[in-house]
Amino acid sequence: MDIRVDTTLDPDGAPRPRRLCFDDRRIDVAEVRDRWDGRAYRYYKLIGEDRNVYILRCDEPQNKWTLVLYRSEAEEAAQLHGRDKQRFH
Repeated sequence: MDIRVDTTLDPDGAPRPRRLCFDDRRIDVAEVRDRWDGRAYRYYKLIGEDRNVYILRCDEPQNKWTLVLYRSEAEEAAQLHGRDKQRFH
C-alpha cells in the first residue's frame, strides 16, 4: 500500500519518518524501532502513537513510501509472548 510519510532528516541525511498518512488517517511516529538499508531501499520499523507496529519501505530514488507490514499492538504482544514461550520450552 502506498502511503504519504512526513519526514525529518537523520544526522546522516537519511529521511526519518515522523507521521504516516493513509486512508484519511494521520498517525504520528512515537518511536523508530529499527532501520535497515538496501541498495535502493531503506526500511523502517516504527511504533505509532496508536501503539501499533508499522514497517515501511522508502524507495529513495523515487521518493516513494510503501507500507510493508502493519501489526496491531495486541498482535505484536502475542507474537513476542509466543517467542518467549518457545525460548523457555
